[in-house]
Amino acid sequence: MNNSGSSAGEAVKIGSNSPQIMQALYSELTGKTEKISKSYSKPKIVNIDDILSISDKWNQFCEQYHTTGSNITIEAKFSNGETQKFSSSDRFRIFDKSLPYTTESISIELKGRLSLSLRW
Repeated sequence: MNNSGSSAGEAVKIGSNSPQIMQALYSELTGKTEKISKSYSKPKIVNIDDILSISDKWNQFCEQYHTTGSNITIEAKFSNGETQKFSSSDRFRIFDKSLPYTTESISIELKGRLSLSLRW
């Protein structure tokens, strides 16, 4: 028996934690990660403020859950075939918006690692 009175190999009930914490725990224990993506088959109209809002929400999430190594990548594809990649929302914000081409697609990639400390 260990200090908590349970034998080795027994399941330990953690309690009712949020799904995000449980996913982080699973990732930490198994080394596996998840990829979540959302694609739209019908065109959606978005503006720069919508994209910056996603970035702001990501930053709030990172602060709340104490992530390490978090980043955001925004990729814009234009009707002339050109692609621009931005390594931060600040770089995207200052991008020259006067291009004469329409935006064909926007892709946003959010990455981060949750830091999890458990006390038994």
